[in-house]
Amino acid sequence: SIIRPDTDDNTLNLEVVNTGDKTGENVVVDLDYPSGFEETSSFSSRQQLGDIQSGELREGNFNFDLNRSAETGMNTVNTTVTYGDPDDGVRTTQEETFEINIDGKPVFEVEKISSNLEEDSKGQITLQVENVGSEDSKSTRARVIEASDRPLDFDSTNRFIGTLESNSSTEATFETTPEQNSAGEHLIDFQIRGTKGDEVFVEEQTISVDVEETMETSAVYILIPAAALIVLLVYFRKKIITNIRNLK
Repeated sequence: SIIRPDTDDNTLNLEVVNTGDKTGENVVVDLDYPSGFEETSSFSSRQQLGDIQSGELREGNFNFDLNRSAETGMNTVNTTVTYGDPDDGVRTTQEETFEINIDGKPVFEVEKISSNLEEDSKGQITLQVENVGSEDSKSTRARVIEASDRPLDFDSTNRFIGTLESNSSTEATFETTPEQNSAGEHLIDFQIRGTKGDEVFVEEQTISVDVEETMETSAVYILIPAAALIVLLVYFRKKIITNIRNLK
């Protein structure tokens, strides 16, 4: 099976064969994983296989997670097999190594670049979408995950990105109109979707944005005095002109 970085509950099946002419008693297998492997339990790196007869094969299953930093390609796993001699009980330690392949994939990260949101006014949210994985992503899309309790009305919830190469980034901008009385912080879930061959890779990330209070109320108070000032200026100008005319 294929294993990739940033995956959980991977299983490694390891076969141990006794090629000697005696029984190996209380056989224990210990694995020393390379960087990027994370143990999920005490059985992730150590298995007790019991007694293995001459010519017998015994299988051990090891479960582990892989974080995002796991190196793709062939990785060497160091193995220690310990067993006892049935005649004298002396335990023998045998060192082995084997290779395990980690297949690459696109891995997405999302970061907010900017937002200018105000109540009852159209604004924008601009994101930076980065492919930090080891493989290119085809037909990449960024999407807003709908939420009925969110007071933000998006013009479109999808943005087509196309090919996003490994270790490259691009911007995706969404236009939205916050509802009235929606000032404050809001959490928005975004989904990034891309393909590699026939496989689809999807990741979700939550971004925080702030909606500002509308400035409409303040503008009314500014306009009223300005209008009154204009009326007064016109009135006094007419009065002055009338007085001048009366002097003639």
